[in-house]
Order: sequence, then C-alpha cells, then structure tokens
Amino acid sequence: MAMQNTMDLSPSPTPSCRLSIRLDGETKTEPDFQRLQSIDVTRTELLKHGAMVDEPPEHIREDDFDYYQSSFPDFERYYSRFIDIDPNRVINKARGGSRRRASDIIGVGCGLIYATSLLQVDTRAVSHIPEPPIRQKYMDFQIVCKRGIAEFEAKGTINDRSVQSRLVDIAAKKKVSSAPVRFGTVTVARRLSDSAPSYLVVSDDPPADNSSPDAQEGPRALRQVMAHYLHYLSFILDSSAYNRFVRQFRNTDTLVPEVAIKKIGKVLERRGVRYAGEFFDYRLISALIRRYHEPEMTLDALFEGMTSKVGRRKLFLGIDQRVLELYNGQSVSSLLKYKHELTNRETATGFEFVDRDGVAIFKSMDGADRQIEELFTEAEVRGRLGHYLSYILQEPTACGAPCQGHGIEGKPCEIMTYRGKCHFHR
Repeated sequence: MAMQNTMDLSPSPTPSCRLSIRLDGETKTEPDFQRLQSIDVTRTELLKHGAMVDEPPEHIREDDFDYYQSSFPDFERYYSRFIDIDPNRVINKARGGSRRRASDIIGVGCGLIYATSLLQVDTRAVSHIPEPPIRQKYMDFQIVCKRGIAEFEAKGTINDRSVQSRLVDIAAKKKVSSAPVRFGTVTVARRLSDSAPSYLVVSDDPPADNSSPDAQEGPRALRQVMAHYLHYLSFILDSSAYNRFVRQFRNTDTLVPEVAIKKIGKVLERRGVRYAGEFFDYRLISALIRRYHEPEMTLDALFEGMTSKVGRRKLFLGIDQRVLELYNGQSVSSLLKYKHELTNRETATGFEFVDRDGVAIFKSMDGADRQIEELFTEAEVRGRLGHYLSYILQEPTACGAPCQGHGIEGKPCEIMTYRGKCHFHR
C-alpha cells in the first residue's frame, strides 16, 4: 500500500500577487497583446518557473556535489530568503550583489508565467535556447505556439529607470532571431521598503512572414516537450545517465534518446501519482557545510551541529513518472494531451506544488511531512553528509559492490568514489 502524506496542507493557498501589464512599442497596437491586462503570480509558481533562470548543464562531473546535491536546495533557500510576494508586489529583499540574481529569478519566473498565458500554452512548450557555437547575443527561451516557434527574453529589475535599458538589450537580441514571433518582458519588483505596486512591461516586434516547421509531428514533438524537462532532470537523474542523455539529445535533431528512469534516485507516490525524483536537504548545501565544518570535526559532530543551526529543511523535486514513460514509449499523442491537475498549497511548515506539466516540488520543515521523513530519513541525510565530508577531506573509498563483468563476477568493485557507490553500481 502506498504511503500517503500526513502533513495538513489544507489551511491556505500559497500567497499571490496580481501584476499589471504595460505594453511598449508595437505591442500597443497588437490585439493579441491587448487582451491580457494582468497576470496572477503565486509564490510557489514563481519558484518553479524562476528555477529556469539557469540553463541546464551540458555535463555534470561525477564528484560535483555542488551541483547534484547542493544546487537545487541552495536555490530554494536563496529564494525563500530574498524573494516574497504580497497582493500588489513581488519583493526583492536581497542586498548588494545578490540583488541582481534575485531580479533575474523574478524576471524569468514572472516572464514565463506571462508568456505561457499570452500564447495560451502550458509550460511544457517552454525550453531553453542552447548557447550558439559562436559568441553572439541570443534569446533565452523558445516556446512552441500556434504561430510556430516563438522566441522570448525575460528580465527583471527593482528600478523603474532601468526598464528602458533592459528593453534596449531585448531589442538587440531580437535582431539576431529569425523566429516568427519575438518578444520580451521586464518585471519590475520592489524593495521591501518600496510600497509601489510591481508591474510587467512587454516589448515586441511585429510577427515575421517566415514560418516554423510543424511543431507537432513525431520525434520533433517529443524532443520539444523533453527539452522543457532537461533542467529538472539535471537535478534528479544520476549524473552519468544525465550526461549520456544530454550528449545524445544535443548531437542530433532527430534522435529520441531514452530517459533512464531507473537511474532516478527516488519515487514518491501521492494521491495515486508516482513522481520520479530526488530528495534534498539544507544540511547538504555545500556553502553551509563548509561554513560549519571545522578541522578534526567528526561526522556526528558536523551533523548534529548543522541540524541545530540549520534545522531540518527537506525538499523533493520530481516529475510525474507517466510523462517519462510516455516519452520513452514515443507516445506523441498521449504526451501532447497530458495535463496534471494543478496543486498549489502552503503552510508555515512546508508547501506542496505540482504544475500542469507534472513537475512536483514539496517542502517539509522540522518533520512536518511524515511521508518525506520516512522516505528520506535522518540516517540517509547523515550518510550523504559523510560523502561530502569525504570529498572535502579528499578521502575517497572503494565502491565495494559486487562486479558483474565477465571474469570478475562477484569481485568487490575497486573504483574509488566519494559517493558510496561508483557510477556503474549506483
């Protein structure tokens, strides 16, 4: 029988903000842009979309704890500390150099919410545009829509006077794009002390006469959908499997490489849906480990000290396993029709967010979600912390798992690793 969540998430929906839309340039006379006068943004929705501020990596090193164990919880921790929402404002609480990073997250998150609403598509239509082989400006995202492929740029700021310079940069990037639809947004967030409402500015070129290939046929459709999930897969798919998948995915326009679902570490089942994903913990954030670790400190002392100072903050990031199965089975029609029910609830001790694309983010604080606690135990957190401590001290250990290769069947694997098991045996 599947274990079910026992955290009460019923008291209230996540906080939300209504952003007014201001049209710039050609958008003022375009009927398609005039019909959308505002958008509603929730805190957890902004977190999920804002995570796309960074492009998915081309390669993850075997010992890159900073990425596969630390990157996502560090992003969520940063978001929780420096970004907030009230009914009229998206608030940037960061200072100094951190303020630009928060503005970028807000700009991407709010911009993608606007763009998908404007084009009447779900978030699976959105993917990063890969960096071009030659150094040049390029748009951030491509979006599959009725007109073909739209290219989109999203920026953020806390200064009304900076909007124009952001629009100039968007215009420069649009000049090198050949997409039939090219547009961008600038989201104006506010400092905590600034009570003025936030808003979003839209800039556009007139639609071009050129057309894009049909986006809804066979391998092309499968690849366009999976491109959306690459960023999330980079956090949950074992690094060796992710590297192999991305290499095959990037090297051809027609191949549909299979996602190695068995190489995704965990499965959490909730309300009859199985989410393939991974668990994370604030105590596994590399910057915090290095802050609290002292020479000669034992693992037990480090774990107990971090639990006391950081607390138990656990996260789960996953994708509805059905999405990955439909992709692997090349079920184009079923994958394009797929839509998850939106779940968006929050309490003082955690939140539960599942977008319509099937991407799920759950947070549990101080043991509030007993399902997460049972699937991601304190013992496992301690074990992962031990792996990272071995990495800091440069003390790898032999894998030790029984080999299966010809002539070495059953022999303990001698590959040295910081991750408990080598990439062959994980």
